[in-house]
Formats: sequence, C-alpha cells, structure tokens
Amino acid sequence: MPDFRFSSLSLIVIVMMTAAVFLVACSGEPEQPEPEELTLSVLMAQRTAQMAQIRNLVVSGDEVVVEHPVLFEEGVPSDERYLQEDFISAQQAFEEEYAAFIRKMNDVRVDAEKFNAVVSSCIDCHERYCPGPIRVINNLVIR
Repeated sequence: MPDFRFSSLSLIVIVMMTAAVFLVACSGEPEQPEPEELTLSVLMAQRTAQMAQIRNLVVSGDEVVVEHPVLFEEGVPSDERYLQEDFISAQQAFEEEYAAFIRKMNDVRVDAEKFNAVVSSCIDCHERYCPGPIRVINNLVIR
C-alpha cells in the first residue's frame, strides 16, 4: 500500500485551493434555467395527453370537466411554414372548435361521436401539415 504523507504546508495549500474553488463556484446569483419555450409541438404533445385523459373518461362514462384546456395560440411555431396564412387560419378555426368542444363538454356529457369529431379535425390538419403524429392521434379514436 502506498504511503501518502503530506506536509502541513501541502495540506494548507490543498484546503485553500479547494475552498477557493467552492467560493468561486458558489458566488453570485444561482443560474436560473431558461423557461421552456412553448412551441406548437410541445403544446400539441400536452393536448394529446389531455385528449387521452378525456378519452378515458368518455369511454368509462364518467363526467368530463376540463378547467385548463391546452391552447395552441400560446405556442411558437418551430417551422416557418407554420407562419403562413393558411396554416394560421386553420389553427385559429380549430382553436375555436376545440374551445367550443371543451365548453360543451363541461356542460353536458360528451359521447364518443363528439369526441371523435375533434380527433378527426386533428387528423385532417396533420394530413395537410405534419403527418408524423397521425399514428398517435389515431390511437385517440374511440372505436
């Protein structure tokens, strides 16, 4: 086994250097993480999760109340083609449809037909603009 012997001066230097590193590393304001940018893709993932929860309640026949619907209007497009007028118009029309669906759902029981109509609107839009998530969206359909 090696024999590690340090002089008093060496130990003092090591302790001082370690303390200096901690002081420099811990001084000042702690860095605050950047807030997550709300891109449309992040919001769509959140809405998909919300729709999955709604789906489960509709299937089980439970009352469905959504206090905080996920809205795309808060999102930032991650691709410039989503800044075109036709996409923006389609998004606004769907937001109105989704908001009406949520309001209606909070007032009366939603059945599978009404729920599937909203899911169908999601699929229609994704067929035109971003087909990648269609498989996931199709899983929301109540059969």
